[in-house]
Amino acid sequence: MAGKAITWETIFHTQLLIYCLGLLLVVVLLTGAYPAYVLGTCNALQAFSDKQTLFGRNLLGRALIVTQFSLAVFFIIVTLLFYRQMDYVRTKDLGYHPQQVLVTHISGDRELQPVQALLKSELAQEPGISVLSFGGERGGTSTVQLPGKKIDAIHRVIDKNYLAAMGISLKTGQNFTDAFSSGAIVNEAFVKAAGLKNPIGTPIQTDEYFDKEQRIITGVVKDFHTGSLRERITPLVMIRNKSYGGEVWLKVEKNRQAAAIAALAAAYKKALPETAFSYQFLDDLNAREYAQEQRWKQIIYIAALLSVLICCSGLFALAHIATQQRMKEIGIRKILGAGMTHMVALFSRDFMKLIGIAFFLASPVAWVVMDHWLAGFAYRVSIGSWIFIVAAIFSMGVALITVGFQVIRAVAANPVKNISAG
Repeated sequence: MAGKAITWETIFHTQLLIYCLGLLLVVVLLTGAYPAYVLGTCNALQAFSDKQTLFGRNLLGRALIVTQFSLAVFFIIVTLLFYRQMDYVRTKDLGYHPQQVLVTHISGDRELQPVQALLKSELAQEPGISVLSFGGERGGTSTVQLPGKKIDAIHRVIDKNYLAAMGISLKTGQNFTDAFSSGAIVNEAFVKAAGLKNPIGTPIQTDEYFDKEQRIITGVVKDFHTGSLRERITPLVMIRNKSYGGEVWLKVEKNRQAAAIAALAAAYKKALPETAFSYQFLDDLNAREYAQEQRWKQIIYIAALLSVLICCSGLFALAHIATQQRMKEIGIRKILGAGMTHMVALFSRDFMKLIGIAFFLASPVAWVVMDHWLAGFAYRVSIGSWIFIVAAIFSMGVALITVGFQVIRAVAANPVKNISAG
């Protein structure tokens, strides 16, 4: 789950085994030492009386319950927020549609036009490919010169089919045409950064890496994410350039996907016989941006489950001892007409107080940790108060069920036997 490899030699390393055995010995000694300490500090009067010893001055017992439930509440809050953010990442509108978009590359230092022409010719009659587009992107941002100012923007080379392949909406202006255009298409972030009120027709000078000619803004597209949600949408300028465009985007039909990939592989082999063919789907590339978060999501889910189970087992045992110590009281109360709800509430009260303390200790820590993690995302969910309310209700509900089960068993027993057992 963590993406780490562990060899058998590591697991059975002598030093590691010694550490594990030593830890096991310490746990066993502590497990026996605590009840021995409680029994050793109990005087004779308490030993023969009906007084409950789990609470009162038993600070260690209280601390154990608070610690266990603090961890459980922490993991519950973290799990809820982690799930919300990753679900937000999965479902957020990116401004384009990466589904069924296949990406490959024209590799090597070569003339691109003949390769592009051959791929177009070979794939023109393939019904599984609805759109074929060529282009590319220069890593990082470069300077764009406008009248009276300069701004940094991502530069991307596209053709007339790119917007259709990606499902990107044109807000104003027009797309490129078949004729080679000296125009440029920019996004809303570019218009905002440049302070343009009427961007169409504005002259710009793009990065000299692509060309040195002046271009005119002919279209504006709605903002779309060019990176992960950790990054804010930055200014983008898209141009046409015959000598740059080694990236290939294809929109393929889902029910004809296999045939489309086979046709692309055959055309690629014909156009580039010395190059190995490879491809990836754009949504898979996007998912890789969050591979580490997906691994941690599984780990946190399991940690939350284990912490709740440990809390339930410890609370179950303590509740069992508490009811056994007060069997006579349970019997007398039942004879006097006390109802099941009253009995469960009475015995759960002390536990609920400790769980409330655990909640107020764990909540600020969980908030700080998750706020720090969410700060790594430019686009994130908010930490709403309902997250903490759900965590509180869940943890108290689990505790109430665990304690209530023991109380119900004790109340359901014959009250005469309870009194005699007490």
